Amino acid sequence: MMSDPQHATPISYEQIKSIADNKPETTYIIDVRNPGEFSAGNVPGSVNIPVTEIKEAFELDENDFKNKYGIDKPKQNKDDEKLVFYCHAGMRCKKSVAQIESLGYTKNVYMYLNGWSEYGNK
Repeated sequence: MMSDPQHATPISYEQIKSIADNKPETTYIIDVRNPGEFSAGNVPGSVNIPVTEIKEAFELDENDFKNKYGIDKPKQNKDDEKLVFYCHAGMRCKKSVAQIESLGYTKNVYMYLNGWSEYGNK
């Protein structure tokens, strides 16, 4: 059983909406749902990395990551970079964040736990 995330900060609908509306280059919104769910609707500016691929994705080198996901690979614990994770209702988000924490991503990681179940109904 994977432990819950130890370092990530939960955020609200208002916070993720504000991030999506004014998304800086150095903020990554990562949707960890499956590709079918993602294509049916997602937070603007988000990139789909399914929970089943998260650990493997963040173990890729920078070139492979960019080729596969179309964005620069987030750097570990960089002050001006933020990682925001969400799923449908929080479970896959927590699992994904626990996995990247195990790889050393412990700063500037955020979880939108109400996820698409809330965002998609606003």
